[in-house]
Amino acid sequence: MNAICKVAILGGTGYIGKNMLNSIGDSYSLSARNNFSNFDEKTDVIVNLIGKVKSKNAKEFEVANVKIKKKVFKKFLVSDAQLLIHISTIGVIEELYSEEVITENSPYNPNSLYGISKAKGEKWLIDKIPSLPID
Repeated sequence: MNAICKVAILGGTGYIGKNMLNSIGDSYSLSARNNFSNFDEKTDVIVNLIGKVKSKNAKEFEVANVKIKKKVFKKFLVSDAQLLIHISTIGVIEELYSEEVITENSPYNPNSLYGISKAKGEKWLIDKIPSLPID
């Protein structure tokens, strides 16, 4: 990958996304609200920050945290991107308090609609990794 690359940031309206857009020179924001209409297949890196945190409706969590994640992955597959970065949340592991040190290998233990939907989407994404070609 070249030192200078084009970065698509999904969730660019949130706190992390806004700061990434301001920090990364050749980056642009994509929105699921407009079905990623400005997606450039010549993107080198895709960063997925999209997530619905608050809702009382399980369907809204499912759409934002599972179905949109699947759309992001499909965009990744048709792009020139060599890297898809998905940002997780502590809510898939522990939402209250843990005596244990939490690592990437900690078991999922969500206990809210938010955490459950995020975990479902991440498990789907992780299951896709073995099917990807590795250069």
